[in-house]
Amino acid sequence: MAQPQSHTQTAPGRRGPTLVATNTVTTKDGLTVRARVDPTLSVADVVKQLCMNLKISGNPLLFALRDADGDELVTDDNLRKKIRDKAALKLVSAPLLEALETIEKLQLRDEKTLRFSLFNLQKYIKEEQFTNEFLQNDGLRELCEVITTVGGNTLAYALTSLSNLLDLPYGWESLSAEFIHKIVQILANPNNLVNVCRPATLILRKLVDADGSQAVGSGVPSSSAGFSAPPTATAPGTVYRFGFDVVYEQMKRERGLLEVVVGRLGGGESMMVLYSMTLLNSLLSHATPAHWIELTSTLERLNTSRAVIRLMSSHTIEDLTNSILDYQGNMVRVIYFKKTRRVLVSGHWGIDDGEYAEQGYGGDGEQEAMLDYIWSCAKLEVETSTMTPRYTNGQTGESSARSRGKSSVRDIIKWRKIGFESEDLRREFEGTGMLGLECLVGTQVNFDRDDICAHNT
Repeated sequence: MAQPQSHTQTAPGRRGPTLVATNTVTTKDGLTVRARVDPTLSVADVVKQLCMNLKISGNPLLFALRDADGDELVTDDNLRKKIRDKAALKLVSAPLLEALETIEKLQLRDEKTLRFSLFNLQKYIKEEQFTNEFLQNDGLRELCEVITTVGGNTLAYALTSLSNLLDLPYGWESLSAEFIHKIVQILANPNNLVNVCRPATLILRKLVDADGSQAVGSGVPSSSAGFSAPPTATAPGTVYRFGFDVVYEQMKRERGLLEVVVGRLGGGESMMVLYSMTLLNSLLSHATPAHWIELTSTLERLNTSRAVIRLMSSHTIEDLTNSILDYQGNMVRVIYFKKTRRVLVSGHWGIDDGEYAEQGYGGDGEQEAMLDYIWSCAKLEVETSTMTPRYTNGQTGESSARSRGKSSVRDIIKWRKIGFESEDLRREFEGTGMLGLECLVGTQVNFDRDDICAHNT
């Protein structure tokens, strides 16, 4: 049984039983006693015995035991270990009572009390009994309101508490789009403390991961398109209702967010670098067709891969190595997507848009601008041959010309002058897609840069 150690008087010449204390227990009033805890009892029975022997008023169900050093809740699963390790214990309020007390303190908004309560909430929110009571009594709403009003270390504790709550598969489905935007604003502010940005980054990453595909375990990237398949519909009320699209819509409202996240890859705080990498990997892994091109183009413009390359030679933690490998895998998917993304041109290129209009790929204007740039760099003139085209298989001159990639009866020589086999650019880039077009543009850019350097020398 659990009881304070006592000394028993025995008759002379006889040795009475000796009770060996297993642990020290400190009450809420600060009284510390040495007690022998029976490992065969449940925690509820141990608490009941302590309350009775120490003459503590109140229902024993309203009390619990915690490790005095780590504040870990003592349960039936770890009681024997605490006894074996002779851990110092403390008698505190039960998790259900602590949850109610925490919510009351969050409502008070007293700075000192709030900071201390949120500091403890980071740990307590991981405990099932506490969390269930906290959620049932509208604790999440109070926590979200605190996040929108405080700053500094208090905000860091609140964000960490929410991040820990998001590890659970229930209870946070009520988070609103406006609240997600608040998290985005916190993360996008380059002046915020690192201990604030770390949990904010984790929160966004966990929300991106919380889509329907995760709930059913089918978030397999499409090998043909390069991006994740659309999330599978889930039952109402589930936390797996967020995902990439929900988060990215709020990220787009803060235009500098991705720039700030990529910039933090070059920071000196290793955990901040790691969390930034995990967020970028999550975005790339869950990106949907509607935003895939926009996301990857933005990351390329920010030289994200160059920042990751620098990390490969400077980082020291194993988890970051895994994140770098994940990023490399995502880049392979990006390259494959570009290779399979058709080059769609229209108008004066003589290609019919309608044939591929239903593919859902945007970017025709971008591709045509790239081709215009290549042609302008060539500094050549379009030639028109006056030769009469030869008819074949009964075709008219116009249809025969079109079958050879020409836009009229006249033989226009433009793209063949810089090395293409025909004037049909859709067919010319059929094997390489957007990747080939980008490589061609990159070659011209590098050529111009080298030419300028040679001229200046």
